[in-house]
Amino acid sequence: MVTVRSIVSFAASRQWHIHHMDIFNAFLQGDLEDEIYMQLPQGFVSQGEKRKYTLELIDEVGMSAAKPTGTPIDVNVKLTSKQYNEQMKNKKTPKDQLVDQTTYQKLIGKLLYMNMTRPDISFSTQTLSQFLQQPKKSHMDVALRVVRYLKRQPGHGVLLTSSSDEVVTAFCDADWAF
Repeated sequence: MVTVRSIVSFAASRQWHIHHMDIFNAFLQGDLEDEIYMQLPQGFVSQGEKRKYTLELIDEVGMSAAKPTGTPIDVNVKLTSKQYNEQMKNKKTPKDQLVDQTTYQKLIGKLLYMNMTRPDISFSTQTLSQFLQQPKKSHMDVALRVVRYLKRQPGHGVLLTSSSDEVVTAFCDADWAF
């Protein structure tokens, strides 16, 4: 993802057009005989649009009144699959029921889209994307925690702009490691 982010940033600074073709899935659904037109998803245009996209996501999942959290994922959380629980005969299985797969997949898809400009949620969303086939309540709870984390700073993120001076600036909080 870092490489993709770097290429998109460089292309934006040079005002290049980027074309994408998905080689792995291009011909799985049969021959395509019609023209297809696409629009950029919301939040891609500017920093203000990114903030708007985040706020719409928060509202869509019903977290407008929820308290923001300081981290996208709890370090002590252990996410397991339904198959793992069945194999281990985990006693917590009845409490951790499956949730609607479509709702979970849509939420994770939106969070994965935000990874491009919000690298701080990359680990969380990549971890959650491993459970797309049979999401449990615990997975949805962690996904909603990521949304609560986004609520803390909805406009925060990397801005890919065409008016770049091509100078890389990096910041590091060295005190955090100790």
